[in-house]
Amino acid sequence: MPAAAAAVLADNADGTVANDDEWDAADAADITLTGSTATSDAAGVSVSDSTVTITAAGVYRLPGSLDGRVVVDAPEDALVVLILDGASVTNGDGAAIQVVAADDVAINLAAGSTNTVTAASSADADASAAVYADTDLTISGTGALAVTDSGNDGLKSDQTDNATKGYVWIAGGTVDATAGADGIDAQTDAVVGGGALTVASDDDGIHSDTVLVIAGGDVAISRSTEGIESTDEGVNASGNAASGGMGGGMQDTGEKLTISGGTLLVDAQGGRSRLQRDDRDDRRGGHRVRPDRQRQRCPRLQRRHHRLGRNARRHRQ
Repeated sequence: MPAAAAAVLADNADGTVANDDEWDAADAADITLTGSTATSDAAGVSVSDSTVTITAAGVYRLPGSLDGRVVVDAPEDALVVLILDGASVTNGDGAAIQVVAADDVAINLAAGSTNTVTAASSADADASAAVYADTDLTISGTGALAVTDSGNDGLKSDQTDNATKGYVWIAGGTVDATAGADGIDAQTDAVVGGGALTVASDDDGIHSDTVLVIAGGDVAISRSTEGIESTDEGVNASGNAASGGMGGGMQDTGEKLTISGGTLLVDAQGGRSRLQRDDRDDRRGGHRVRPDRQRQRCPRLQRRHHRLGRNARRHRQ
């Protein structure tokens, strides 16, 4: 794990994460998805019509297709790993994968697999995302996952009972998030430490209430109003406290954005200042932020942002 990601995750509650060395795929119990229902011999799994409920810690492998939902409602000290192995879960009325209770939950993308999670959740619903976790959430593996929620967020961790928990950690895999609201929404920290993440959203591409770290992997935001925790801009790290609108009136309330590795491409088409790449003749939109660059606090980011905007305008002239 990159050092920057490890440092941020260690600050969360008890500092636990769902590392790959904490579980073994060989121990996985199968939950076979079969259209409108599913089958499993695991003691910690129950199936009622089109709802699969996991009530015990463990590793579970999910192949097949389900028109319904998968719910994790395990003890508060439970580590639950869902191995998506050619899985397709679709729910037209709420979250497709919902974590009600557990300690840490990991979604592992099996090697060579292509997986889809599709939902139409509501912002007013208790579970307002295609993948909704009331716990910390880790995405790992080397497979692919396409997450779509036409009504609200794509991936969301929303631990409302504990302000020190609720991170989303992208540790690996190829993740494509399409959302009617935020692509990724983290109650505390959003961490990208590996893999490839593509986001097309109608609101924030990646949103974090506390710290956002890109410490590896590739991140491409093709559509958003606010690319990465911004205020109508591409990249920003600002608190909710403000006086006098945008600019120097923003107060530092501890939010932080760190980019220490990987590749980031943002096309903030809905933003006030649309960034253009000025290192080559390219009109696709977006600005590539090189590794080992760190920006904190709103005023510094805004000054850099507007300076880049002026350079882009000169370039077009």
